[in-house]
Amino acid sequence: MIKESSNYSALQGEWHSLLKKGAETIEVALSEEQIGQFYLYWRELQEWNSHINITAISSLKDTIIKHFLDSLSVIESLPVSGRLADIGSGGGFPGIPIAIVRPALNVALIEAARRKANFLRQVVRTLGLKTAAVYHGRAETLATGEQFDCIVSRAFSSIKTFLRISMPLLAADGIIIAMKGKETEQELREAGQEIKKAQLTITGERRFQLPFHGGTRTVIVFKRNVSRETLA
Repeated sequence: MIKESSNYSALQGEWHSLLKKGAETIEVALSEEQIGQFYLYWRELQEWNSHINITAISSLKDTIIKHFLDSLSVIESLPVSGRLADIGSGGGFPGIPIAIVRPALNVALIEAARRKANFLRQVVRTLGLKTAAVYHGRAETLATGEQFDCIVSRAFSSIKTFLRISMPLLAADGIIIAMKGKETEQELREAGQEIKKAQLTITGERRFQLPFHGGTRTVIVFKRNVSRETLA
């Protein structure tokens, strides 16, 4: 349940409309409960940013467009249920917005920085995200046997490095989603050998404009169609 807030009325009017309409432009319908969770999320970002550096983006409008809506832009590429890992989650993007909108997904927020991991735990508690969990550490150190149906990251590293780190954690027939900026051609060329080695196929590459002139983004979906026995 969402904690009652005396400032909840701030959601009414321009900000409420910006988030709701922005989500609709990327075909994501938000309930009032979910909008309230995003507001509480923003409040936590503001409070924690006052003493540790969670994100350089701090205004309400920019947070909605460049963090919340950017994170939600990947929703159409995700499985409906299963296990999802957000590698290098940082301030929780895109993992926490995904957990808000897709509660049937079990979301692992993987973050190496202790303070940011503590922030993520606080957000998960405050928003009541029962299917989200925080892993403090590097993805490479996760327990052997951890398997995810979907692995996602937003501007965490180069595509080549992201794929290399993700592959040991990817379930058979799983997908990897890279969220990048406008230019991806060079990174894809550099990742060519990694893609071939991992027997991945690019099943989707979507370039789009964030709502309200928020900039150009690219979502690239990689899929593995072979079993681990085949890879061995």
